[in-house]
Amino acid sequence: MSDPAIVDLGSTRKPHVLQLGSYTTQPSHHVKADSVTSLAHGRDDSVSSSQPLIEKSRMPTESDYAEEERERRRPPEWLAGGTFFDLAWTVTFSSLTSNTPISTPSTIASYGVFFTLCWWLWAGQVAYDTKYFTNDWFHRLMLLAQLAVFGSMAAFTKDFDPFSKNVNPKAGNIEDFQTEQYHRTAHLGISGLFAASRVLLAIAYIRVLFYARKSRGMKGYYRPIYTQIATCLAAAALYGLAAIVVKVDLTFRSVVLRIALWFLAQIVEVGSFLFTPDVPLNLLVNNRAPEMMSQRVATLTTIILGEGVNNVASVLVLAASAIGFGLYPSGSTAATSVIIAFSFLLYFDGWRPMAQHRRRSRVEFLLHFPLHVALVILMESLKNLLTLTSLCSTLWDFDYRQNHPTKGESNWNAMEAAYKHIGIALNKTLGVSASGVSIAASLAQYMSNDTAALSSPDVASNSIRGLDRVLTLAYQNILQQYQLPLSDDVSQNFTAYLSNINTAEPNLLIFDTSSGNYVPQALTISVLNDQARSIMWIPVAAGVFLATMPLFALINSWIPKRALYLATSAGN
Repeated sequence: MSDPAIVDLGSTRKPHVLQLGSYTTQPSHHVKADSVTSLAHGRDDSVSSSQPLIEKSRMPTESDYAEEERERRRPPEWLAGGTFFDLAWTVTFSSLTSNTPISTPSTIASYGVFFTLCWWLWAGQVAYDTKYFTNDWFHRLMLLAQLAVFGSMAAFTKDFDPFSKNVNPKAGNIEDFQTEQYHRTAHLGISGLFAASRVLLAIAYIRVLFYARKSRGMKGYYRPIYTQIATCLAAAALYGLAAIVVKVDLTFRSVVLRIALWFLAQIVEVGSFLFTPDVPLNLLVNNRAPEMMSQRVATLTTIILGEGVNNVASVLVLAASAIGFGLYPSGSTAATSVIIAFSFLLYFDGWRPMAQHRRRSRVEFLLHFPLHVALVILMESLKNLLTLTSLCSTLWDFDYRQNHPTKGESNWNAMEAAYKHIGIALNKTLGVSASGVSIAASLAQYMSNDTAALSSPDVASNSIRGLDRVLTLAYQNILQQYQLPLSDDVSQNFTAYLSNINTAEPNLLIFDTSSGNYVPQALTISVLNDQARSIMWIPVAAGVFLATMPLFALINSWIPKRALYLATSAGN
């Protein structure tokens, strides 16, 4: 019995199949030697020469049997291509992106840590799959287990912050207990899931070793497999130790230790990937490992670009359903489309032929890490740019609509129309005063130059509070319309301001919102600033992406002097 991933060239041969016209027969073991000779020359003594039923055939060679075994054991394209695994990786990062906005340097650093860890989690599995993955139940069950690991990891992506100093939730404020406890659980869960993933990979390599030792062709090539097993177990031990540190050590020292253990495990695995020699390709079913690695990483690049297009499209849907979708959002959409299209063309039709040399293919594979980081940040920043321009356009259009009546329209009608466009009914929201007077009716009269409509202190006070309330709700509704992940502070401040309107003194600054002291306006500006801060990463991410393109060209075009000398000698 041999490993499905290993072609055993020393196994018993199957009888060769001869092609007899449209028929298929197997040669009898009792055929005479002269008959075999005649068959080899395309003749059959028992058949008339005018009926050449037997096509030209040849004796099978060892390479024929090896290729036949490869085709039989090689997994189907959808399985070998790792489509499910790549999609699971994308779902995890989609969850991270939606739950951890890329805006400040601290969130970029947190995102970078998670991306680095999970990218290599994916890459280590791909390095195994491209060489040893075959179409059997063992590998399908292992794929299911790895999908479960990635799916579980998505549960720990909300506001991911590996640098949080609040490692002991019980020692902090009671209001922050739930958030800090979640962060601690996330760090514990991620460490445990990484350890489980490496244990699963070690089991897969142990199975390869078990069958390799039964194959005569693999004799002398056990060391790379032993190295991979040791690497996976060492990484699993380091991740497990990180989980123990999170569980036991409740001081800030645990933050440093945990991150150090995470990246030490990464360094061990990357070093093994770069410097461990491979099993000869002619002994493997998947004898096109370098090519398959390039295909897998290209597939992931396509998925990342596709996810970016999907995010941009989701913003467009929200912007198109809001007021103010005009020149600025349209221009941002066009610019975003051009950037995404040229990113795709530069990668697939630009300077990137696939590296065929095995060592160079590894370097090319690892070079995709900065490329993927840059692409993810670029796509997210472009989405934030489109969100910012659309949001500002909606705010400007709302402000313009309520302050500029159309022909034959009163000031109150213009204001009523502006609020109606963002889903607020003024008559219902303003309500009535303590004396039962309609606030909306009083404001309508006041805006028609009837100053006596607000002569009553009760009506005047309630009118100011009512306007304060509806304007606050307007800002809040517009922000929610774009489904922005508002921070806890912003959400709590909006809620607190709305609840205090009826009890606090009327905020006369509502008529002078340009001062910057109006609380709802300040909260809205803080959200816009968060969106604007992420835009600064567009040139940085685009620069990194463009810098990787000539590096791909250098890796693929560089020819060692020895190889060049041999090629020249052969030509002469």
